[in-house]
Amino acid sequence: MADGAAADGLTERSAGELAALIRRREVSPVEIVEAFLARIEAVNPSLGAYVTVTAELALARAAAAERGVMTSAPDDLGPLHGVPVSIKELSDTARVPTTYASRAYAGHVPDADKEAVARLFRAGAVMLGKTNSPEFGLNATTEGGLFPPTRNPWDRGRSAGGSSGGAGAALAARLCPLAEGSDGGGSIRIPAAACGVAGLKPSRGRISSAPSAGEGWAGFSTSGPMARTVADLALALDAMAGPAVGDPYPTPNPRRPFAASLSEALPRLRIGWTTRNPLTEVEPEVAAAVERVAGELAAMGHELVEGAPETRGMWAPFVTIVAAHTAAIAVPDLDLLGPHPRVLHDIGRELSALEYLAAKQETYLLSRQALAWFEEFDLLLCPTLPRVAPPLGELDLVGMDLWDALEPFTAFCFWVNMTGQPAISLPLAWSDAGLPIGVQLVGRQLADSTLLALAARLEEVFPWYDREPSLGRA
Repeated sequence: MADGAAADGLTERSAGELAALIRRREVSPVEIVEAFLARIEAVNPSLGAYVTVTAELALARAAAAERGVMTSAPDDLGPLHGVPVSIKELSDTARVPTTYASRAYAGHVPDADKEAVARLFRAGAVMLGKTNSPEFGLNATTEGGLFPPTRNPWDRGRSAGGSSGGAGAALAARLCPLAEGSDGGGSIRIPAAACGVAGLKPSRGRISSAPSAGEGWAGFSTSGPMARTVADLALALDAMAGPAVGDPYPTPNPRRPFAASLSEALPRLRIGWTTRNPLTEVEPEVAAAVERVAGELAAMGHELVEGAPETRGMWAPFVTIVAAHTAAIAVPDLDLLGPHPRVLHDIGRELSALEYLAAKQETYLLSRQALAWFEEFDLLLCPTLPRVAPPLGELDLVGMDLWDALEPFTAFCFWVNMTGQPAISLPLAWSDAGLPIGVQLVGRQLADSTLLALAARLEEVFPWYDREPSLGRA
């Protein structure tokens, strides 16, 4: 099916490019999957990006996709037909182990796919395997769970971020062209920044949490795509988005696909920008990166105003709600929990219903305060993280020691989960040491299309696609 030349460098191709090659019958889905499986076999042992590789299943689905290409018209194929994808270990996959990175769920095999995952499959995507996460996603680094830590492809002595750290490392190392992640306090954007890829936290309700959950962390958490191009993020969002029956925040898709919005002309936007946050100190290289992007946006004709919404006071109710939801996880034996989830579980068990409801009420009020700022601004430009990826072990802490460390580390991220806004991290700069620096854009509620369109413009000015890690030091 392939012509030889088209098959070269398959693991370097974007998801959109691979989909186009498949539609034109220039490359077989089986050849693509085989190329990624070979690279996973060679590279993954030193990174720990995947915890399960579903090689047999992937090849079977790729073969079925190839038959579909040969018997169907191109317009009848799904937008991701035959394209490999990784799925996060926190997301249910039917008949494939899903442990949530916890000993308490070792051997757990769900009966059904998570709705966001099922939609990727219905769009034609082929799962390569499950990517690593900290236990129940309760850390901003992928350490301390059921599996060994995920290492950063740019420097294997550093964290890949979390909790979708396996996904971020897999993308950066060319172990998949597209990844499914989830974000409850920055868990897509943080590993995207640490690993030098793009990650989108969609608006609340944009992607369903069905069938096993109505919401995650009181609406803070959502599934979302991670990729190496903005176009691939939009392509995946089109596949994943849309409400399911019973969703508490049903959000219909816009009239035009997200992928189509990338080429639309943008109006002059009023963009607030900042490199400051009262909860943290920002490294000079990170601040300089944001300032360069602000200057470029101004050169594009947008109005840039230094400033940001008020987000102080949001951390305490955030922690309360996460603790309560951790305590609500069904665990057959508490001794199976790791040290950090166990402490958080115990804290959550001591909370009263009134304390939980008070935290939710405080979340609503503080979110209204932050969202009022966006009545005057279309977007916020800021760092994703205040620093480059930290060394492994620095965030491998327990209980409130970890939460005390996470407050400054996630200061630019977690509050966006509370307000429910869309946000994207883009690898728009690199440090002098060669480490990625993520820059974040936060949009108005439900303004995912505007966010993606502006991100696509920045990708043209600060191209990152051809940057590839050497996989760091041994």
